[in-house]
Amino acid sequence: MSGASGGSAAVARGITSVGCAVVDMAKIIDRYPEPDHLAMITEVSLSSGGPALNMAVNLRQLGVDYPVSFHGALGDDEHGRFLLAECDRLGIDRSGFLVLPGVATSFTDVFLERSGGRRTMFYHAGANDAFDAAGSAIEQSGARILHAGSPGALKMMDTPIDGDRATRRHDDRREHRHESDSKLIGDPRQLAHDHGLRMRRQRRAR
Repeated sequence: MSGASGGSAAVARGITSVGCAVVDMAKIIDRYPEPDHLAMITEVSLSSGGPALNMAVNLRQLGVDYPVSFHGALGDDEHGRFLLAECDRLGIDRSGFLVLPGVATSFTDVFLERSGGRRTMFYHAGANDAFDAAGSAIEQSGARILHAGSPGALKMMDTPIDGDRATRRHDDRREHRHESDSKLIGDPRQLAHDHGLRMRRQRRAR
């Protein structure tokens, strides 16, 4: 595509993923204890998680040959530094991470029973709930596709705009011509209804 000056415009390429970033702390236990009783943790491991960051990680692990970037929030803590190191290790552009003072990096404690396989998860929203993408230059990512993960799980990004339940960056996505998708969680029927309303409103606005 040529601009008014006759020069060539940059071609959008790759994918940027926006939203949840989580540290998953998996803890293998010998059994589920009764209330006020003790169980033993036999193994502990850390991994990156969250629908948005998982998308970027999975693409890199698949060996894609296009740019992959991430925009989200973390705290100035050990878990945040772990996520940054994971992005560096995998080759994910993590310049869109915002380090927020006074909040913890989001994490999930995952308890997995060794013998029975039962699993219980405890989630601390932390920095995810404080992220609204306003300070993250998503439009400068150069990406062709924007993946949002997950509407319904980000308190600030889920704040209604003009009565619509669209996230705060829907208008920016359209303005900067990102192709987009969404990872939806919660009641599928209600979310599908809301998502359909948003898409129809966006089509009418174009």
